[in-house]
Amino acid sequence: MAYVSVEPEQAGTSVDSANVESGNSEGKGGKLPDTATNMYNYMLAGCIIFLVQLFLVRRKKV
Repeated sequence: MAYVSVEPEQAGTSVDSANVESGNSEGKGGKLPDTATNMYNYMLAGCIIFLVQLFLVRRKKV
């Protein structure tokens, strides 16, 4: 799998550099919006905290 870095387009270029590198000569591609979130990191942290609390509560009862 080839990774392509997308850089801002320069004035006067008709074909996007990512399209040239990937072999797409139509020039219709553009930079994708930044939609990444930390949702999965927060979910993992929440699960770990929950499991630690369960372990501590069970330990106190015994």
